[in-house]
Amino acid sequence: MNRTGIIALTVLAAAAVSATIMITTMLNAPSADTLVERSIVARDPLVDTPLEIQLVNDLGVENGIAHLERKQGNFYDFGLSVRGDEGGVEVIAYMQPNGQFTKVWEGQGIPPCGVIGSEVPAGIVPYCFRPVLLDRSNIVRTLYTLLANPYIDRYGQIHL
Repeated sequence: MNRTGIIALTVLAAAAVSATIMITTMLNAPSADTLVERSIVARDPLVDTPLEIQLVNDLGVENGIAHLERKQGNFYDFGLSVRGDEGGVEVIAYMQPNGQFTKVWEGQGIPPCGVIGSEVPAGIVPYCFRPVLLDRSNIVRTLYTLLANPYIDRYGQIHL
């Protein structure tokens, strides 16, 4: 078989696959008879859950609003702001056995590894940073400092 024949067979096979996908999609598409009306459940951002209210009270934030982002084990990741203000901070909190929250970290951006520690699950804080002091006396020392202190993140990946 020559090159033209191979190209023709490849184009024909691609067209057959495309037609199969289109027909399958059309046959499985919902119709007006199969659609079911469901009400949209929306959470009012101004109404906090009991857990979010507890965090605000335990941390002593006056007029605060908390929104739970993630939970893994006894560790929680909340967004925290003050009612009426724009912006806010991220709060990593630990729920003690007595049911009270303790703040592990509060801020914006990526937390430092020294504050987070290894006990906080990677599902709550996937990345943390370790500061490196650069010797900027000349370019060779700066590059050496960067290359001699690679950063290894929580997944074991090396960042120079």
